[in-house]
Amino acid sequence: MNKKGFTLVEALLVIAIIGVLLLTLIPSVIAIINKNKERTCISTRDSILSTAKMFIAENKYDFDFSCGEGQEIYIEDLKYYGNIADDKEFDNKFLEEPVIVTYNCSTKEFSYEYNVDCES
Repeated sequence: MNKKGFTLVEALLVIAIIGVLLLTLIPSVIAIINKNKERTCISTRDSILSTAKMFIAENKYDFDFSCGEGQEIYIEDLKYYGNIADDKEFDNKFLEEPVIVTYNCSTKEFSYEYNVDCES
């Protein structure tokens, strides 16, 4: 019996070892993917908030800001006025939530609130 090659037991042992390695790696890979999705969401949220701030800086006289009352600005508004490219795609959670812009008459400053949940 001078045959070369693997026996069935050796092949099954290699497959079992590979399976154990995959079982330990898969949760780590999933965690990395979820963390990257969360970071992307936070980055998108911050970018939209910055765009809304620039939009208000450019167009604040076109809105009727009452003291302490919030104005809602949606992504569609930012696309309409050219602050965001029309072909830019967003998840529904970004499209549904408005940026709330409030003017404080005593400090003469705007405050911005954008409540998009990026927790995975």
